[in-house]
Amino acid sequence: MPENDHIKNSKLISALLSLSKEELKQFRKFVYSPLHNENIQVRRLLDYLIKCYPDFEQKKVTYTRIFKAINPDSSKKKDFVTKLCSRLFLCLENYLVIYDKFLSEKEKQTKEIDKLLLLLKHYNKNHLDKLFKQTLLRLERALEKYPYRNEQYFNFQVLKEVEYSAFLSAKEESGTGDVNLQVINSRLDEYYFFYKLKLFSLMINRQQVVPFPYDKTHFSLVTTNKMPNSNNKKVFEVWQKVIEVLQQPDNKSNYERLKLLLKENNHLLNPDDARTLHIYLENILLNLPAGSDAYYSEYFNLNEQQLEMGLLYVNGLITPVVFRNIFVVALRLKKLDWAYQFLESHKDKIANVYAEKEDIYTYCLASYHFELKRYEEALSKLNELGFISLHTKIQEKRIRLKIYYELEMFSLLEDLINSFRKFLSEHKSKMHPYHIDSNRKFINFVFALANSRHLKAKKTPSIKNQIENTKNLPDRIWLLEKANIY
Repeated sequence: MPENDHIKNSKLISALLSLSKEELKQFRKFVYSPLHNENIQVRRLLDYLIKCYPDFEQKKVTYTRIFKAINPDSSKKKDFVTKLCSRLFLCLENYLVIYDKFLSEKEKQTKEIDKLLLLLKHYNKNHLDKLFKQTLLRLERALEKYPYRNEQYFNFQVLKEVEYSAFLSAKEESGTGDVNLQVINSRLDEYYFFYKLKLFSLMINRQQVVPFPYDKTHFSLVTTNKMPNSNNKKVFEVWQKVIEVLQQPDNKSNYERLKLLLKENNHLLNPDDARTLHIYLENILLNLPAGSDAYYSEYFNLNEQQLEMGLLYVNGLITPVVFRNIFVVALRLKKLDWAYQFLESHKDKIANVYAEKEDIYTYCLASYHFELKRYEEALSKLNELGFISLHTKIQEKRIRLKIYYELEMFSLLEDLINSFRKFLSEHKSKMHPYHIDSNRKFINFVFALANSRHLKAKKTPSIKNQIENTKNLPDRIWLLEKANIY
């Protein structure tokens, strides 16, 4: 059978595999509903594929077999099946959007509010006053239960008040009252101010990397106004404090105040916003001396706070890079018990990205053994690593170099130094110059220390001084320990 004569690797099959048997039954009901699909041949295609689920054997999902099962009035077999698969895939996407089981709790609440707003408009347009008022009350209750105070929430408030104003304006007594315009004005202020604060924060943070001359219109007005008539003062206080901290990164009291505000008001913040604000705080740490205990200690504190607040989890999982960074920093601070407990209790929460889940756990375990001076065990774990990412590969090479040094495997160390240098040169187009430069410095210091130790030369104070004064140097503490000994 020709390699391209089947649909086993198509997006349709991949999407169908994501459904359980029960979900597949529900999807079939969806496809058979005239409201969602009137094409009989799409239904036949689904019925055939359900018979092949979940294996979808390559010989069963060929264009020929599918074409024969559907029995259409067409002569263009492959084109016909391809178009039919596209139609079924579109039905599946519509089903995934509509079916509540696939939505998060917040998405369900958002969907419900959208529905109530549409109903409000319909009842107002058709002069169904009683139904309008009942729906308005339902909408207000739904907004009270909405978990976050973000731009979406404030936008919903504006839309609700605008529709209510239209309702009042249609009444005979509309000429005697405010018809809700004052409330609309206040809700618009909240929406505008919130969105502006969020945008200004992003601009200021961005300018730390790219000094683009943004024109921050109405900056003073938005950042100093305390929104006295708002019931959401706390969330505005958080974002205004973010601006202060970003503008005055050396102000320790502002920094600590923002951390406290984030913790106290976490329930009001969209998790994505809360994560972003913690990233801003982490960026501020770059003003501390590189590699200093103060930097790592505060970085650890920020991540520990995010763990407590549940912010490091996205759909219940932690990305491999974040997982590794938290663990490595804990080791750097000699919090070995905390690091091991974190490793074992969270290993099943590592997101399976680029087949790196198992490798991240293995690498972290190797690092843990190294800190306990179990060098053979650490080396054994490193040898189990498989398809690791570029940056994890670099870290693996660094720890392997340190193990060879500790075990006085100078021949292997020299070979690894040469291959490490070659590796950096071959991949320099894929990495930031900072990583290339810092790792080359590390290699050079290991080489110098190894020569001094292997040749049993006298301790050279110059190496220690160079290590202390070199910027952007990974594993500085370990290098200094070795420089103090030899």
